[in-house]
Parts: sequence; C-alpha cells; structure tokens
Amino acid sequence: MAKVLESNKTMSDLLGDARITQQAAANRMRNLAAGDGDIKVIETTGKTQNNLVMRSPLKGVVVKRNVEPGSALSSGDVIATLADPKQLWFLGNVFEQDFRLIQPGQKMILQVEAYPDKEFVAYANYVAPAIDPQTRALLIRADIENNDDLLRPDMYASAKLTTGMADAIVVPQTAVVRIREMRYVIVKAGDEVYRRLPVKGYDLNSKAFAITEGVEPGSRVLAEDAVLLNDRFAKQED
Repeated sequence: MAKVLESNKTMSDLLGDARITQQAAANRMRNLAAGDGDIKVIETTGKTQNNLVMRSPLKGVVVKRNVEPGSALSSGDVIATLADPKQLWFLGNVFEQDFRLIQPGQKMILQVEAYPDKEFVAYANYVAPAIDPQTRALLIRADIENNDDLLRPDMYASAKLTTGMADAIVVPQTAVVRIREMRYVIVKAGDEVYRRLPVKGYDLNSKAFAITEGVEPGSRVLAEDAVLLNDRFAKQED
C-alpha cells in the first residue's frame, strides 16, 4: 500500500511540472505577441508552426521596421515601432511673458501650412515646469484628434490660444518696429508731422499685430516704411 501512494505522488509531481512547463511556454509565446487563439491551437493539435503571427497591441500603423526577413533576434530587440495616427501631440513654445496665462485643459486652434484654410482643435495637457534656458520659452503639449488623417508627425504648426478678451487695434506687421523687448509704431499727428509711440500687444499671426495699449482708436498708424522712419527718430535721440 505504501508503494502505491509513493507512485501516485510521483505522478502528481510530474503532472505539476508539466503544467508549469506548458504555462511557461505559453507565456513565452505571449511575449512574442502570439494570441491566445494561436496557443490554444498548439495545445489542441500538439503541432507547432514554422511561422508565428505577431499581432499589434494597439490599433495603428507601422512607422518604423528595425529588422529584415531572416534576421536573428535577441531578447529585448525592438522589431517595429507602431503609432496611432488618430492621436497626435502638438509641441509648442510660449514666451516668458505669456506662460502665466497657460493652464492644462485650455483649448487651442492649430493651423498648418499644408491646409491654410483649415483649423484643428487641440487641448493643452502638459505645461513644462521650467523655461528652456536657450529659447527662453516654455514648452507646452496638446492632444490633437486627427480623425481626418490630414496631419502627419513632424509637421510644423502655429497655435492660437484664447486666454482672455481685450479690445485691440489691428495693424500690419510692417507697422511695428521691434527694438529688443520694446514695440513702437509711427503715428501721423499732422501734415508732415509724425510721432513714435511705444505700444503693447501681441502677434495675431505672421501678417498682423494687435495693439492693446499705446494708441488711441482713430489714430493714423503708418503701415509701411515704419522702420525707415524710426531710424530718423533714433538719430534725433542720439
């Protein structure tokens, strides 16, 4: 009777070891991106396959392939890089004087050169804790919903962010004289009489500047050759 019990115990140990070995093999296949269906087929038929189908863990496209057919692989090698083109990030810089107005969750309107008449909506999800010492700007990141598949990674984009409402006088960029941190415009005060006024404001885009302080409504702002006339004021001050 004692010999029969000892024999049953040994068989139980063997079955346990076999199950552990089977589970370890299944886990190794999962690490190679095999699906549970593939593993079930091998368990049922007891036959292996020469090829293994690797299934993506996410929906997207292969943006980079690191191996060629027949290549040898080691544990930890990156075989391919996948990305979901429907979900992109916008990375932008905010100047130091404006970063206090930026908060996560704010809505941003993006424009790209490829589609000048189309606007894309993004929402800020990250504001860097420190200013870049080289650019003197603050990095912000935003989520973009690329449902139309129009945007591509590494595109250049400009962003508009509404931080508040204010009355402004919009003038061409050619009307603004920039000297270090100061902004000036030339105003016609009378016949052949001009004045240079310091102003405050912000760039609306590459062609327009919004003046929020320094110029009264109705003032005649010189739209062209402001830089040339500014040189005359600078010589008079010297």
